[in-house]
Amino acid sequence: MSNAAPAFKSWDSDESYIADQNRSSSWSHGTVWGMRAAKAIISYGDTIHSNGWLYHDDTVADFGGNDGFAAHQFFLRFGIKPLVVDCEPNRISFAKHEYGMKTLECFVEDIPLEDNSIDWGFCSHTLEHTRDVSKAIAEIARVVKRACLFILPLEKPGPFDMNDAHSVSCSTVAAWKGLLNPHWIIKKSSWLHRASSQAHIFASPRKVQKVQKVSQ
Repeated sequence: MSNAAPAFKSWDSDESYIADQNRSSSWSHGTVWGMRAAKAIISYGDTIHSNGWLYHDDTVADFGGNDGFAAHQFFLRFGIKPLVVDCEPNRISFAKHEYGMKTLECFVEDIPLEDNSIDWGFCSHTLEHTRDVSKAIAEIARVVKRACLFILPLEKPGPFDMNDAHSVSCSTVAAWKGLLNPHWIIKKSSWLHRASSQAHIFASPRKVQKVQKVSQ
């Protein structure tokens, strides 16, 4: 596949953006999409656990965690409750009240968390919904301490134009890696083709050290 340039959309307001997300994107629980997300986050947990990297007091966040279904399945498997981060209030409310998950209602482009406050990030089919993907990528890198698994659609112009919930389209793994590279060190990437194509990219944050001013 060629390294096609990303495509972008914009919205006039937060309200219209959230309305489109609510109308045009699927909820997790009770859907095939949600089952796939749950399977992916559990597989991710199995990988970091089997390598001896996952500890009982680690913090985990599901960025764009929807209604908390996938995060709850992770909790049932590993006994760690991921923080569900999402901008859509109805789904955040469902995650909190139905599953008892820890939640944070915010845009991924502006996460009110301290630097390095999350050990492990999971970000499945979220970046393509962000209005400022570069800022979202930088924010996740800022708050994640160890690594994040990104699952990203490989989407051509036609389907992208018809999906009101998607704001970013990349048709190749290389294009997504190009967007991630300024803030992430890519450790592993793969291309999966099931009902639709998607990229799995495991990456560690590329921390930029702040330069201290030395007084003369």
